[in-house]
Amino acid sequence: MTTEFAEHPSSEEVSPVVQTWEAAEVSPVQETWEPGSDHEPGPEVTAVVPKSPAEPWRLQHLMMLVAGVAVFLWLVVTLGGLVVAGGFVLLFASAIGAGFIWARLRVTRQDSLVWILAIATERGIPLAPAVAAFADQYRGKARRRVVQLVDQLNAGTSLPEAFEQTPRAVSRDVTLMAWIGQVTGLMSKALRLAGSARSASLSLWMSIASRVAYVLGLLLAMQTIVGFIFYFIIPKFEAIFRDFGISLPEVTVFVIQVAHLMMVYSPISSLFVLGEIICFFYVPFSFAGWMNYNLPIFDRMFTRRHTALVLRALSLVVEANQPIALGLATLAEHYPTRWVRRRLVKVERAVRQGADWIDALWRVGIIRSADAEVLASAATVGNLAWALRELAETSERRQAIRIQAVVQTLFPVAVILFGMVVAIMVIAYFVPLIKIIGELTRT
Repeated sequence: MTTEFAEHPSSEEVSPVVQTWEAAEVSPVQETWEPGSDHEPGPEVTAVVPKSPAEPWRLQHLMMLVAGVAVFLWLVVTLGGLVVAGGFVLLFASAIGAGFIWARLRVTRQDSLVWILAIATERGIPLAPAVAAFADQYRGKARRRVVQLVDQLNAGTSLPEAFEQTPRAVSRDVTLMAWIGQVTGLMSKALRLAGSARSASLSLWMSIASRVAYVLGLLLAMQTIVGFIFYFIIPKFEAIFRDFGISLPEVTVFVIQVAHLMMVYSPISSLFVLGEIICFFYVPFSFAGWMNYNLPIFDRMFTRRHTALVLRALSLVVEANQPIALGLATLAEHYPTRWVRRRLVKVERAVRQGADWIDALWRVGIIRSADAEVLASAATVGNLAWALRELAETSERRQAIRIQAVVQTLFPVAVILFGMVVAIMVIAYFVPLIKIIGELTRT
């Protein structure tokens, strides 16, 4: 992006930020720029991201690590396997908690970057220097992604292409909206729509994800305990009662039969548990927008989310008075989900052959018949762009409310079922003990 620039300031007028960057051995040929200052960069401006020195390990860190390892080993020697099992449980729970925190932090950083770009585009500020000035808030891989994005922008790459060549710098929805903003000339509005849409639904989705992860974690913990009992305890239990010649209660016989059945079909049971573990780790990243709900079958449960994204993108096309076929072609080429992209290709082909685009969207299942009626009415009265955005927000809100209602309904049911399993296990293993104690007292 190039604009007319003012003369360079004198050395006395250089801001402290620029002086700091010069002290970091910035090349004198390159010119640095600080967003919000009165000085505008020259045509040869290149965004420079200062290097942040990594803090080296100190003796204090090493001593703390040695002390932590010593305490852990002392607990293992003192308490034995109980500490090891508890450590694994604590580590597992900590990993999931850290996953949610990391996913939320990642989304927050991505949204901040999107808003910075939206403001810079709106005010005509060069994007590369704006992103470079924002890079100090990042560390590690996130910082390297931002630096890569700055390099792409400095090389003259367009913003949506820079997003595609810098994976995970922003979400895939933002990248799609950037493509729409480029073809319509409404880049700032496209970025604002993408940022506000995810910010509005983030809290609700994270709440749903935390409940789903809790149920999955509880299920995995119960399966681990039951599997240990089935594999190690039940054979010894059967041998003891066989030696005493005492018949087992029916509930215990039922549990033993279930244990034998699970051992016979252990490969299938293992696959089921593996699927639960994958879902358990997938949930926080999925609802945070990292994986974009791209799992087969699972993704098709969120059709209305795709409907909202398509309608929101088309609203910019209509607002910019661009041909609707252009917007459909852009969506068909760059939409992040494959099965939706195939449907959009069919819609684009039908529209180019003369079909009505609203009817074509309805026929491939991207919108519903009620949506098609609303859009047809809005096109008649001339407020189609507003209707597209309202339908997009309504689709996302209704889907989130329905999923939340399902989760809120199934959550207590799942807890009750877990309680029933615990009750059955307790009855199945304590009633025989009471029975054998009674038989021994009689003899």
